[in-house]
Amino acid sequence: MSTALKSPESARIDIFTQAVESLARKLGVAASETPMPISKFKSDYSGLLRDARAGQLQQISRGGERYLVLSEAQVIAMERSSSQQRSLADTLASVQAPSGALDAGAALLPGERHDPFTLPRA
Repeated sequence: MSTALKSPESARIDIFTQAVESLARKLGVAASETPMPISKFKSDYSGLLRDARAGQLQQISRGGERYLVLSEAQVIAMERSSSQQRSLADTLASVQAPSGALDAGAALLPGERHDPFTLPRA
């Protein structure tokens, strides 16, 4: 399904899911697939924190909003990985293709068209 046919809400969730998966890969850990509802978190936060401490990225949801819980070690590892210099190959690998077709005409600047072979009048 193309992003153009998705609602803005589902597109935002897809971007969040991709970001969580990317972060998990960078940290070398697993990510929980479904967020824990806030009501369950309130009654069983120790389980979520235990899993976060064990290395798994944990998600919490409240209504339509989603949150990510990171342990101290994960935050430190994330900072260390982001402060390392990246090679050109790493940079190019991180470039994402646009979600839809691009309009090449949008890149042109508006203005007068000049014939390159005529001299302007003085």
